[in-house]
Amino acid sequence: MKKKILFIGTRPIYPMKDGRTVLINQYCGQFVDYFHDEVYYACFGALKMKQPDYLKATYALEEPGLWEMGKNIVCMTFLARKWPIQTSVMYSAKTQRKLDDIIEKVRPDYIFCDMARTAPYLHKRYGKDCVKILDMDDLLSKRYYRQAEMENLDDSVLGQFRNRIPDLFISVVAKWKLMKKLLRFEARMMEKYELQVVKEFDKVFFCSATDKEEFNRKSSYQADCVHVAVDLEYFHRPEGREYDAKTIVYLGNIDIAANRDTLFYLAEKIMCKLLKRDSAYKLLVVGNCSQETYQKFRHYHFIEFSFRVDDIRPFVQSCVALAAPIQYGSGIKIKIIEAMAMGVPVITNQYGVEGLDVHSDQELMVCETDEQFVDAIMEISGNEQRHGLIAAKGREYVEKNHSLEVCVRDLERVLNR
Repeated sequence: MKKKILFIGTRPIYPMKDGRTVLINQYCGQFVDYFHDEVYYACFGALKMKQPDYLKATYALEEPGLWEMGKNIVCMTFLARKWPIQTSVMYSAKTQRKLDDIIEKVRPDYIFCDMARTAPYLHKRYGKDCVKILDMDDLLSKRYYRQAEMENLDDSVLGQFRNRIPDLFISVVAKWKLMKKLLRFEARMMEKYELQVVKEFDKVFFCSATDKEEFNRKSSYQADCVHVAVDLEYFHRPEGREYDAKTIVYLGNIDIAANRDTLFYLAEKIMCKLLKRDSAYKLLVVGNCSQETYQKFRHYHFIEFSFRVDDIRPFVQSCVALAAPIQYGSGIKIKIIEAMAMGVPVITNQYGVEGLDVHSDQELMVCETDEQFVDAIMEISGNEQRHGLIAAKGREYVEKNHSLEVCVRDLERVLNR
């Protein structure tokens, strides 16, 4: 039976420039393709591009003005200790009234909230007429605790919600070198909020089984998991794939702090050591990258940037392997699953395989030191049999654990369909 689904998003689906938008597109697309539901999408951010045709309707939501944002931060974050900063900078009473009108008009059977920061927009009264579902994505608190351990932090580590924070607030934090303290404060606030906000929802899920299990150990509320999926027909493994044995690829939106810091580490710590052994190696970076970010890497002569492309497949598949020494973060890294689906061997670390049921030297290669990464790159590029074996097992793993069918079964369980 056809249902109405309202998804409250933190950003437009298009353009799909990060892993989060890829996931939201998957979920909403499957609601239409597999369940034949009507999907209504309300999101923050300007809808500059046409959104997917499968959406029944789209709504642009306004962020709070500076006065309301400042009041939220002072009252709800620092005084009441109720909301983390990222929730305070997203809540607007005007937008609340607009969402109330949208819900009254659409009368959805299900309302999905995209991440905990949008949760305050849903009142308990909505539960009388519809099922409220919180898509947590991953454990944000864990991500911030890890980021706080990094050196040389700047405001980009605040992620997607940085642009919503008043510049005056950020300038004070920067001047007094308080970024680490701010991140630790936000991590503590988010950890507390994650445990409290789930009580307002009928269903809660993560995209990583590891995060789900970690959360469930701390909470009396038992969350679920909806596995990250890839389109196996689109990200296929071509027979007889030709690749450059001396070119490594890194995939991601480099304007995002986690990807940028990982690329810095890959270039400075791994590639420089690799080039001392063999100067023929190159690094191809595929993904969105502003000119400002590009300037920070242009002195690395061995890096080539594709910038944003409509189809990543020919770029990734032209390389011998994906190298991803993830520096921090939480949840599943979609770039790793997509590379494995395409038959491209992956060389990563423990952060890269978090949430994946894989084994080192089988479905991929897991390294923890710079030297191990260098050895693995040279091994995979110099041994065709080893390269082919890991590529094949990586593809088999994705087929078994991250197909669209697996994701649909998870959604059926969450939706009780």
